[in-house]
Amino acid sequence: MKKRLFPVAILLSICLLIEMNGSVYNVYVKHFVSSEYEIKAYKTNNQFKKSTYDTAVLKNNPEAVPKLKKGCIVVNVKTMCDKEYQKLHKQDWKVRAKKIVKNGTKALYSKFNIYFIPKKAVSFKSAKSSNAITLLGNFAKKNKATKKVNMVIGFSGKNPAHIAGIAYMGQIEGGPRVLIFATTYAAETETVQHEIGHTYDLGHCKKNCVMRSEGFGYLNRFCSAHLKKWKRNRKYYK
Repeated sequence: MKKRLFPVAILLSICLLIEMNGSVYNVYVKHFVSSEYEIKAYKTNNQFKKSTYDTAVLKNNPEAVPKLKKGCIVVNVKTMCDKEYQKLHKQDWKVRAKKIVKNGTKALYSKFNIYFIPKKAVSFKSAKSSNAITLLGNFAKKNKATKKVNMVIGFSGKNPAHIAGIAYMGQIEGGPRVLIFATTYAAETETVQHEIGHTYDLGHCKKNCVMRSEGFGYLNRFCSAHLKKWKRNRKYYK
């Protein structure tokens, strides 16, 4: 059954903390996860794992599709980058987006027998906004899955406040659409895996799991509940 659109975000720190007269308050903003979303603020970018991939010019190394395991589900992914992301990675944005999706989905083959095939990125135009919900809504309106494309993942150089990525929850009309915001190579890779999890109906987690809503360092880590649910929903995009 197709669901109505509920955007879900992965955000970047522990919680939005506001100091007022020496007191600290948690702030919760509506209309993100099932009509609510949580902001996790950060004061510096130190929590992003940095690597030489952040500044290196990545080259396209075509890989032949291996002999897949019996019962494997192949998901063809269209990757896209907006003008802002292209400016950040002028020489390799087409390849970079493809490689990030490839690295973010490797474990999904070994764990769930789902093999993702991302294509070299093409360009798209983002909405004139810095609001993550608006950006995703505009992206989803213009880009949809087709018979040959099972999932669409966009990369944006826009900078919504402390948001690494956003995706619609579960199976929706027009197919799964994901939007990743520029951070670092490692952070974007983990965000891809996290947001794809949302498209398989996985919610946020408080355990040491890739579906944890705060921070990074959980790539390829799945709690028992999400491991079971992802296996159960693995046929969403046959």
